[in-house]
Amino acid sequence: MATLEKIRSKSILLFTIIIVALLAFILGDFFTSGRSLFGNGTTVAKIGDHEIDVQLYQQRLNQVNQQLQSQGQQQDPEMIQAQVLQEMLFESMMEEEFNKLGLVVTNKELADFISQNPQTAQIIDAIKNPGKYNLPVDVAEQLKSQLAALEKDSEAQIKNQIYGYLFNGLFGANEIDAKEAYNAINTKYIVSFTSKEMASLPDDQFQVSDDEINAEWNKNKGVYEIENEVRTIDFFSVLLNPSAIDNANADKVVTNALAALDTCNGVEAIAADVNFNIKNKTYPINQIRDLQLKNFIDSAKVGKAGIVSKFDKTYNIAKLLSSKMEMDSVNISVVNVIDSAAYDSVVNAINNGVKIKTFIGESAQTQGADSVWIQLSDPNTNPSLKAKFLAASAGQKIMIDTVMGQQHVQAIYVVNKTTPAVKVCEVAEITYVVEPSNKTIEEIKGKLDEFLSKNTTAEDVAKNAAAAGYAISKARIDATTSHINNYVPDSRAVVSWAMKADKGSVSAPFTNRDNNRLIVATVTGIYNDYLTPEDADIKKALTDIVRDNKKAESIIKDFNSKGIKDLAGYMALTGDSITNAAITLSNTSVNTLGNNESAFIGRICGGQKGQLFTPFKTNKAVVVAQINDITNEGRPYNYKEYCDHFNRLMGGATLMRNMFGILKGTDTFESKVLEFYENNN
Repeated sequence: MATLEKIRSKSILLFTIIIVALLAFILGDFFTSGRSLFGNGTTVAKIGDHEIDVQLYQQRLNQVNQQLQSQGQQQDPEMIQAQVLQEMLFESMMEEEFNKLGLVVTNKELADFISQNPQTAQIIDAIKNPGKYNLPVDVAEQLKSQLAALEKDSEAQIKNQIYGYLFNGLFGANEIDAKEAYNAINTKYIVSFTSKEMASLPDDQFQVSDDEINAEWNKNKGVYEIENEVRTIDFFSVLLNPSAIDNANADKVVTNALAALDTCNGVEAIAADVNFNIKNKTYPINQIRDLQLKNFIDSAKVGKAGIVSKFDKTYNIAKLLSSKMEMDSVNISVVNVIDSAAYDSVVNAINNGVKIKTFIGESAQTQGADSVWIQLSDPNTNPSLKAKFLAASAGQKIMIDTVMGQQHVQAIYVVNKTTPAVKVCEVAEITYVVEPSNKTIEEIKGKLDEFLSKNTTAEDVAKNAAAAGYAISKARIDATTSHINNYVPDSRAVVSWAMKADKGSVSAPFTNRDNNRLIVATVTGIYNDYLTPEDADIKKALTDIVRDNKKAESIIKDFNSKGIKDLAGYMALTGDSITNAAITLSNTSVNTLGNNESAFIGRICGGQKGQLFTPFKTNKAVVVAQINDITNEGRPYNYKEYCDHFNRLMGGATLMRNMFGILKGTDTFESKVLEFYENNN
């Protein structure tokens, strides 16, 4: 009931706004465009039998974008689009799992689940019983149509929880698993080892042929299997940055603006210049978090403007418009009386010492809040009310008549306490971003056009880009790729071009939506079924593997020919010192050897005390090791603790992180997102 009382304590208008905003956040508005994707087809993506209709995709995308906008978040649209598509496919696959298991949510389960969130439950109650909350009928009717969607979302959450419990139970740890998890952490192998790195041998003494590369590729052919056509591209970006002359001109513009600001009362001297972004803000001096702005305000005289900071291309300017000592905050209690007939009795009771909190939530006709702090510098504070608060003293009552929604409301405020006066400043915060001039842009584009006119193939671009000042990056893409390498925003158009171009092609420059970057791409490879050693990165990786294997074989053969029987003798051969380490099966790295040394850890953790491991290859070195001792001095074994540990690392909890891949299985992820956006732009 405490939550209900708090909600009732708000005004009708505020409560209506909360309901509308929260449901809009949860559900969003739906697209109903009805436009088809390709001819008669409306499927934008599919995995097996799970298809996503383009209209539903647009609806969900619109909902997510509205949520992000309401939260003030800005994210790369292409990344959001890719995430939404994958979420919808995942939901479809999960729904099939629910149906297979026969999961059904009863009305009681749904009601109990919703009641766990008091705010949501009471909003639903307000929609179903608008009169109870004095909710305008038209708003209530509008929101009722969205209630089903909210309940559907809650039902899906319940099913997901049940499925999660079942899945985790299926892969839960038993006694053996828990004991092995305990041993992996607490059984320590105290070892000494010496090593000789393969890199110590010159590469030119170990040549690698194409046949050897292909043979190594065939050994692990499955690693390189692909489900969709994959293309490799080279690309580089050219930033349209201001030139030195542009920056010098910007300095002059800002200097002139500062001089003009010092000669006017406000900011009217630059208000008409669209290059300056101006926001007037009021701050209590003790609440300014920007240290540079605070330092400026502390030192500036009223009417003075100055540069607060400059970062990259942005000048941050401020002008101190006013400064005065003023009460910053006031603590008030308020009751809004909707029923005029009850107003006089409420006022009389308050005048006779009855606390406002007595009336809050007493009926739908008396709503309000008790002991609430209001920051008077907040620009959303009603100016008329602010003036009354500033003039009031503790214990004073303020009566106001107002209209909230369609209701006439009489409000009674009681000032409980006030804060001491603090310095309150009105500041004009001004930003100026230096943009490249048209001349600079034409020069950058001209240089790029000249380069592209002389380098018309992917091979030419790769060979000559660095000398021209362009840094080449590489990427693999397919039809499901939303943007290059997941870090180049606004690059879907580049991907779309590359998925259609011939091998060796060079693109024209692509411009991003902010018009501050050009991207050029080349198609360096086209692969179906498997990525092959034709890909330069794969060929290099395979070459390094084959060469390191040859080096390791040479080192091991040399060491074995010496007839050495102890670690000290091997140390003399390696030219390395002895390294001591404590190894557990849970280790992922080894001192001096580096990360992912499974070959080393696996051998050691399967050995016996005193065992000498003669030369063997690890990731980057040939190693000789000896186990000096095996200890188990960790914390006592606890079945439940190590069951939980196993489940976190190897059980259902871990598997569920890749539930999308598990449900997808061997089905192909087919996407026509590139075609969709190409057809609709």
